[in-house]
Amino acid sequence: MTLVNSDTGELVSTPLAGQLSVTGYELPEGLSYDEWAAEGVVLLSMARSCMWWVGDWIRYGERRYGEKYAQAIDATGYSYSTVSKAAWVCGRIPPEDRRIGLDFGHHAKAAGLDPCSREQILNV
Repeated sequence: MTLVNSDTGELVSTPLAGQLSVTGYELPEGLSYDEWAAEGVVLLSMARSCMWWVGDWIRYGERRYGEKYAQAIDATGYSYSTVSKAAWVCGRIPPEDRRIGLDFGHHAKAAGLDPCSREQILNV
């Protein structure tokens, strides 16, 4: 089972109890209520983290291979505006400045601001 560290927001690297696929999630029979609830926490944490992961992945490809967005669009199926926004936000807000309690959209709004204003908005 995967757990989320409530202090850091980091996913603890253990497998989910069930099998994920592109079209579903098959959970094993016999999960306790607490196990089932913990799976939901992990899934929601993953959903909230996805755009950060995509943006950081794109920026790595740009640094390492000089690739822009075509490969990311092909790999993810996201639009140009989605992948470019993800990379832009991740470039403007480094991991140490990202707030666990705020969603990606909140960070996207703050990303275009000067550093002082950004800090104020992210510390809400």
